[in-house]
Amino acid sequence: MTHLRGRSPYREMDPVDFGTMVSSLLMDLRDRRQALLKEAASLMSPEQQERAFALAAHLVHADRVASEEEADFMAELSYTLSIPKARLEEIEATISLLSQDITS
Repeated sequence: MTHLRGRSPYREMDPVDFGTMVSSLLMDLRDRRQALLKEAASLMSPEQQERAFALAAHLVHADRVASEEEADFMAELSYTLSIPKARLEEIEATISLLSQDITS
């Protein structure tokens, strides 16, 4: 959020207004997550879907702890994408192993 705050037009915003805006956006994303995932998946090629899933897996495993909420999100994302389940499991397992190696 610090990086965003330093950019125009946000730089000149009142901190309370900025916080309210970000909070509102995050709540909207949470509430519309499934619809947004479906829309995005429909616009991506299978290769782009794999990259998006790998990025999500990398973010989930970055701290080496996948919370229940993160696991639920990955399951939801897996269901939404048009990639075989075995391939998605392979991607997530690989990212998990790579994350362990990087942070060890």
